[in-house]
Amino acid sequence: TIELSNLNRIQTGVQNFGIKKTIVVAREIAEIDPYLKVTHFSDGLTEENIDDFFLKNGKLDICIEVCDGLYTKIFSRLKAKEFRVPVVMNSSDRGTTDIERFDTNPDLPILHGLIDHLDLNLVKQAKTNEEKAPYLLAMLGIETSSTRLKASMLEIEETITTWPQLASGVILGGGICTDVCRRILLGQLGVSGRFFMDLEDNIYDKNRNSDKNSVDERIILRPSIEQDEMFEIIKKRKNSLIDGQISLTQDLVKEIVKAATLAPTRANIQPWKWIFHDKNLYLFFDDRYSAGLLDCGNTTSFVGLGAATENIILKAHELKYEVIVEKEILNKDSKLICAYKFFENINSSIRDKVEAHICDELVYTIPHRLTNRVIGSRKVIEENKLEALVNIAKTIPGASLKLISEPETLEKIKNATAVMDRIRVTHKGGHKDFLAEIRWTPEEANFYKNGVDLIGTVDLTPTELAGWQVIKDWNVIQHLNDWGVGKATEKIQKKSIAASSAIGLLTIPKFDCDNFYEAGRAFQRIWLLANKNNISVHPASLSTLIFNTFNYGDKTIFSEKMKNEILDARKEFEKLFSINEPVGEVILFRFFIADQPKARSVRYSLDQVLKFI
Repeated sequence: TIELSNLNRIQTGVQNFGIKKTIVVAREIAEIDPYLKVTHFSDGLTEENIDDFFLKNGKLDICIEVCDGLYTKIFSRLKAKEFRVPVVMNSSDRGTTDIERFDTNPDLPILHGLIDHLDLNLVKQAKTNEEKAPYLLAMLGIETSSTRLKASMLEIEETITTWPQLASGVILGGGICTDVCRRILLGQLGVSGRFFMDLEDNIYDKNRNSDKNSVDERIILRPSIEQDEMFEIIKKRKNSLIDGQISLTQDLVKEIVKAATLAPTRANIQPWKWIFHDKNLYLFFDDRYSAGLLDCGNTTSFVGLGAATENIILKAHELKYEVIVEKEILNKDSKLICAYKFFENINSSIRDKVEAHICDELVYTIPHRLTNRVIGSRKVIEENKLEALVNIAKTIPGASLKLISEPETLEKIKNATAVMDRIRVTHKGGHKDFLAEIRWTPEEANFYKNGVDLIGTVDLTPTELAGWQVIKDWNVIQHLNDWGVGKATEKIQKKSIAASSAIGLLTIPKFDCDNFYEAGRAFQRIWLLANKNNISVHPASLSTLIFNTFNYGDKTIFSEKMKNEILDARKEFEKLFSINEPVGEVILFRFFIADQPKARSVRYSLDQVLKFI
């Protein structure tokens, strides 16, 4: 029936409120030409009346379909195909017009094959938005939708209640449909397909700035550190063999480094390379791409390098070797991180230098450790298991793990961290980082062997997946920023924290590369012990990484609005975690109980990261 919200685009008046649209249209047609015969189906198109709709008193010449109902869209097309009736549809956005000439080609797939991969038998049972989303989004075509529509999509149930429908777009669509139908009926147009009449692409300011991120722009990385450069660094380093130091076989080195490559790194960037030379195994920082917003001074990358070192020590101990780690003094420009020296026995000259056997049993968890991005549900974790995580963090001098499991406090953490996750994706640099780390298809994940495999490892509903696809486009984000909205980008973070059993903040005494490297060892010990005890782990938020950039980096990269939001979130964060003095805030962990993800992150092969000289 006619409602107030229809009057922006339907040319009728308030006197028709409550009257069915079919009746209103029939009256308008009668006023234009009273001799036209009109049949109206005021109960809608149903399985009982659809044959009459298409065939009674002669088969339809053409069907113009502009229904909101998903089942009707598909069901009517299946019938049109059966009865060989052409279908025309306009969906307003960008003047999108679909022509399906079932009259001349009854073998055409409905909707140009966009939904052929979906089970059409389930459409009738689809009631919720999540059940309908795969069909609607495939029909819509996210990649070809306007940026304004995609931005508006994120705001449904936030600042708007449904799809925006503007009179200009609707009337333009009506005009396009009229022209197309006239030419079809006159035999002047025989084509099928999807077409666009985008006025904004034809009439626009000449200085319009188009800033779209293509796939190629996303994946361009800095050159990887080369073997010759690494060898030159090794030659310049003062290297003396230690009494009792042994040379490992290539097979043993590969076994040890293989364990190291299973360590966690931010967004699976794997910023490492190893060279084995003259009895020493050297670890280098391969700075192919570090996140400007999320990796202040490369500290986040150094956490991953520390975690890899922990794995090397655990694996060497399992193989009955002692290890000395000769770490360089680190800074953001460091290339060589450390050298590992191996021994069969501990002699008096190395007794105080070899790595202690503190948690060797964790080596058996290394192949099974993984980042679990499944949301799960909040379940209580035994206090003794949580206490064990706190205690193992302390085995690295200066490291500390603060755990919070009270539901009321978790609720506050959820809100504070969600703001930071929104800032990440709506900040130009953060959005660039986001594009650089996501692998949007399994094929892309397997090709690059780094980054976050969106389909295989991230727990998203169809609607959430569509949201991620939408925010790929920086122009969409610009609309959200211009409108002062975008809270939909907080939803997944809130959902994740709400399902967490506990949230842990790992800290180290100072914010510098040396401290964060050591924190990486604690980071790995915590993670391995948690997984050993069947506790899932996932970095809970990007908030600490943005806080580090805000506190120790360049504040001018943030807008004034973002600065104020960060300061407010920071005050709440410090209060929740009782941070009373400056410390190095390394990472926020999410601990929870959940099923395993569908897939593991893909890793570089050994020959990509390990060389023998």
